[in-house]
Amino acid sequence: MNGEMWVESDFGHGSTFFFTCKLGIADTDLGPIRPMLRPFKGNTILFIDEGHTGCKDQIKSAINMLGLTAVDVQGQEALTKLPTPTTKSHTYDCIIVDNSQTARKLRGIDKFKHIPIVMLAPVVSVSLKTALEDGISSYMTTPCLPVDIGNVSCSHP
Repeated sequence: MNGEMWVESDFGHGSTFFFTCKLGIADTDLGPIRPMLRPFKGNTILFIDEGHTGCKDQIKSAINMLGLTAVDVQGQEALTKLPTPTTKSHTYDCIIVDNSQTARKLRGIDKFKHIPIVMLAPVVSVSLKTALEDGISSYMTTPCLPVDIGNVSCSHP
């Protein structure tokens, strides 16, 4: 990886591990993931925005660019007003949240128990163990690109 690794230890306080590596710039073209997105075209993504991402409009736009339908609501209180997903027109195929508390609350509501949850936030400060306990299937930082949301969406049938 053309980098370096080292450790700095402080007796009685622990060690800190460091590394550097050279990475290429990611491809932002949606072309390579379009075939993977085809089965999901028209799926509905519920985006529960509590203002933590700072990218609400960008996220909604990215969802729509992917051929998905974005339904956005403001805050947890809106959860009680959502239609029960009993027909295809009211089914949410994935839910995007911007904090783990919302994910935890969703898992306590029967109609949302089995829908994949993705967390988008400027800083994701949750361990994989906690994410799984809260029912979060994936998480990534914002701002993010449509290709990022597409890759996450493709990983949750």
